[in-house]
Amino acid sequence: MEYKGCYEPVLELVNEGTGQFHGYELNRAKYEMLDAICRATDKLVGEIEDCECVNASIDDMTKQLTISILCDDVIFQHGRTGAFFQLIQMLSSFSFSKAKGGLLRIDLNIDGVWEKKSGC
Repeated sequence: MEYKGCYEPVLELVNEGTGQFHGYELNRAKYEMLDAICRATDKLVGEIEDCECVNASIDDMTKQLTISILCDDVIFQHGRTGAFFQLIQMLSSFSFSKAKGGLLRIDLNIDGVWEKKSGC
Protein backbone atom coordinates (compact mmCIF):
# COMPACT_ATOMS: atom_id res chain seq x y z
CA MET A 1 0.00 0.00 0.00
CA GLU A 2 1.34 3.42 -0.95
CA TYR A 3 2.07 5.90 1.83
CA LYS A 4 -0.21 8.91 1.47
CA GLY A 5 1.00 11.07 4.33
CA CYS A 6 0.19 11.26 8.00
CA TYR A 7 -1.77 14.52 8.26
CA GLU A 8 -5.29 13.20 7.58
CA PRO A 9 -4.99 10.15 9.90
CA VAL A 10 -3.40 12.29 12.65
CA LEU A 11 -6.12 14.94 12.31
CA GLU A 12 -8.81 12.26 12.49
CA LEU A 13 -7.23 10.79 15.63
CA VAL A 14 -6.95 14.23 17.26
CA ASN A 15 -10.60 14.96 16.50
CA GLU A 16 -11.62 11.59 18.01
CA GLY A 17 -9.52 12.31 21.10
CA THR A 18 -11.05 15.76 21.47
CA GLY A 19 -14.52 14.19 21.51
CA GLN A 20 -13.48 11.64 24.15
CA PHE A 21 -11.46 13.82 26.53
CA HIS A 22 -14.18 15.44 28.61
CA GLY A 23 -12.80 18.25 30.74
CA TYR A 24 -10.08 18.97 28.14
CA GLU A 25 -10.00 21.32 25.19
CA LEU A 26 -7.85 21.43 22.10
CA ASN A 27 -4.79 23.68 22.30
CA ARG A 28 -5.14 25.73 19.10
CA ALA A 29 -1.42 26.56 18.84
CA LYS A 30 -0.44 22.88 19.02
CA TYR A 31 -3.25 21.91 16.67
CA GLU A 32 -2.01 24.39 14.07
CA MET A 33 1.53 22.94 14.36
CA LEU A 34 0.31 19.49 13.29
CA ASP A 35 0.39 20.38 9.59
CA ALA A 36 4.08 21.36 9.75
CA ILE A 37 4.93 18.33 11.92
CA CYS A 38 3.19 15.97 9.51
CA ARG A 39 4.84 17.55 6.46
CA ALA A 40 8.25 17.14 8.14
CA THR A 41 7.36 13.55 9.10
CA ASP A 42 6.35 12.81 5.51
CA LYS A 43 9.65 14.26 4.27
CA LEU A 44 11.58 12.05 6.71
CA VAL A 45 9.58 8.96 5.71
CA GLY A 46 10.40 9.73 2.08
CA GLU A 47 14.10 9.62 2.94
CA ILE A 48 13.86 6.27 4.74
CA GLU A 49 14.33 3.45 2.25
CA ASP A 50 12.57 0.62 4.07
CA CYS A 51 9.71 2.26 5.95
CA GLU A 52 7.23 -0.41 7.02
CA CYS A 53 4.48 1.83 8.36
CA VAL A 54 3.59 5.10 10.03
CA ASN A 55 0.85 5.28 12.64
CA ALA A 56 -0.39 7.58 15.37
CA SER A 57 -1.70 7.04 18.87
CA ILE A 58 -2.76 8.95 21.96
CA ASP A 59 -1.86 8.01 25.52
CA ASP A 60 -5.19 8.34 27.35
CA MET A 61 -3.52 9.13 30.68
CA THR A 62 -0.99 11.76 29.60
CA LYS A 63 -2.83 12.98 26.47
CA GLN A 64 0.45 12.70 24.55
CA LEU A 65 0.09 12.36 20.78
CA THR A 66 2.68 10.04 19.22
CA ILE A 67 3.48 9.49 15.56
CA SER A 68 5.41 6.22 15.17
CA ILE A 69 7.59 5.27 12.22
CA LEU A 70 8.54 1.61 11.83
CA CYS A 71 11.47 0.87 9.53
CA ASP A 72 14.21 -1.66 8.91
CA ASP A 73 17.10 0.74 9.19
CA VAL A 74 17.77 4.44 9.06
CA ILE A 75 20.82 6.60 8.46
CA PHE A 76 20.61 10.30 9.27
CA GLN A 77 22.76 12.55 7.15
CA HIS A 78 23.27 16.28 6.70
CA GLY A 79 23.52 17.12 10.42
CA ARG A 80 21.39 20.03 11.55
CA THR A 81 20.08 20.69 8.04
CA GLY A 82 18.57 17.21 7.57
CA ALA A 83 14.88 16.33 7.70
CA PHE A 84 15.19 14.51 11.05
CA PHE A 85 16.81 17.44 12.83
CA GLN A 86 14.26 19.88 11.42
CA LEU A 87 11.44 17.61 12.61
CA ILE A 88 12.67 17.01 16.15
CA GLN A 89 12.83 20.74 16.82
CA MET A 90 9.01 20.82 16.58
CA LEU A 91 8.47 17.91 18.99
CA SER A 92 8.23 17.61 22.75
CA SER A 93 10.40 14.48 22.65
CA PHE A 94 11.36 11.52 20.50
CA SER A 95 12.67 8.03 21.09
CA PHE A 96 14.11 5.04 19.31
CA SER A 97 13.28 1.48 20.30
CA LYS A 98 13.31 -2.03 18.93
CA ALA A 99 9.96 -3.29 17.66
CA LYS A 100 8.63 -6.73 16.69
CA GLY A 101 10.43 -8.47 13.88
CA GLY A 102 13.65 -6.58 14.52
CA LEU A 103 12.24 -3.32 13.19
CA LEU A 104 13.32 0.10 14.43
CA ARG A 105 10.58 2.22 15.98
CA ILE A 106 10.92 6.00 15.99
CA ASP A 107 8.34 7.69 18.24
CA LEU A 108 7.68 11.39 17.66
CA ASN A 109 5.92 12.77 20.75
CA ILE A 110 3.79 15.90 20.94
CA ASP A 111 2.66 17.08 24.38
CA GLY A 112 0.05 19.72 25.14
CA VAL A 113 -2.37 19.04 22.28
CA TRP A 114 -5.14 19.08 24.90
CA GLU A 115 -5.37 21.29 27.98
CA LYS A 116 -7.62 21.03 31.00
CA LYS A 117 -10.64 23.30 30.65
CA SER A 118 -10.64 26.20 33.04
CA GLY A 119 -13.49 26.26 35.55
CA CYS A 120 -16.49 28.48 34.98
